[in-house]
Amino acid sequence: MKLRATDDLTFRTPTGAIQFKSGEIFDTPSAKPFFKLIESGKIEVVESAVFRIWSELLQDHILVCPSDDMAKSMRAKGGADVVYSMRELKELYKVVDVEGIREIHKAKKIFEQGMIVETKGGRK
Repeated sequence: MKLRATDDLTFRTPTGAIQFKSGEIFDTPSAKPFFKLIESGKIEVVESAVFRIWSELLQDHILVCPSDDMAKSMRAKGGADVVYSMRELKELYKVVDVEGIREIHKAKKIFEQGMIVETKGGRK
């Protein structure tokens, strides 16, 4: 996965500090350690993989994209799998009721270009 620093950043690691200048692109095997920085806009995803995973809860395959833009692009291509962005999954996580999650998934199957904007109640 390729990420771009949108600001000068310094990371402390066990082997010393790593610095990235604003605009610098770097590779990482996983964006997980960078999620908070991506959310805050200090790092942006330049190139990433789309993951197809099996959801036991939904009893269905889903495609997971790192950004809303990539998810929109994948939806436009069509296909059998429902597409979620990471932001949408974070919203879906707020829904505590399992049946509520399944109903949202059913709606996304019907409205293929649909995107979860906000969920109310449940977890924060």
